[in-house]
Amino acid sequence: DGAGTKTKFLEGHPDRFKILGSDIVIHNINDMYCNNGIPVAFLDYYGCDKLDKTEFNEFIQGVMTVCNEYNIPLIGGETAEMRGIYQPGEMEVMGVLLGVLPGSPENGGDITRGMYVYGIESAGAHTNGFTKLREIDSKYGIPEDVKMYLGQSHICYVDIMDEIISILGEHNIRVMGKAHITGGGFQDNIDRILPAGIHVRMNKWELNSAWQWVFDHAGIDRKST
Repeated sequence: DGAGTKTKFLEGHPDRFKILGSDIVIHNINDMYCNNGIPVAFLDYYGCDKLDKTEFNEFIQGVMTVCNEYNIPLIGGETAEMRGIYQPGEMEVMGVLLGVLPGSPENGGDITRGMYVYGIESAGAHTNGFTKLREIDSKYGIPEDVKMYLGQSHICYVDIMDEIISILGEHNIRVMGKAHITGGGFQDNIDRILPAGIHVRMNKWELNSAWQWVFDHAGIDRKST
């Protein structure tokens, strides 16, 4: 996973580099968790025009905070200065999470008609849609409180989901499939885990004030999301 244009959206944010570091680990953990994988090691990439050691150290702190929390060793990576490729002040960050699949059932393979779909709220935009958000910002000027909300760090859903699964298990209810809503959104990421002939129907939900501001100013049709 890469943080993409969130690197630009967070310019001026006091925790910009720590957020980027934590995000690339958390996004990968969520993706792997949805596919029943177990993380075993992480590698990072940090590319820039000219390395700023303070900024880079903050980025590594963000990576290591999450790696330590979930007992994932950071085993290596790449730090690259490429003048002329990256413009002054720009950087690109990415992460690779290695894991094992211990014979767990296929994610979503037991889904049948009549089952219910539930969503867990995000914290901002996580690592998605920042090209569009930057367009909105340049055109309308996103209010600072909305911008801070949208740009905050990605949620790691592992602990939340483990607790939900444990509570449901006490009532003999199983979670049959999990989807991490990232690039491709609801259509691609949910459809990917559904057996042939099964489709999802979702009810609308109330948007919080930050997302409502975005939808109002972007002219986004919620049917398309």
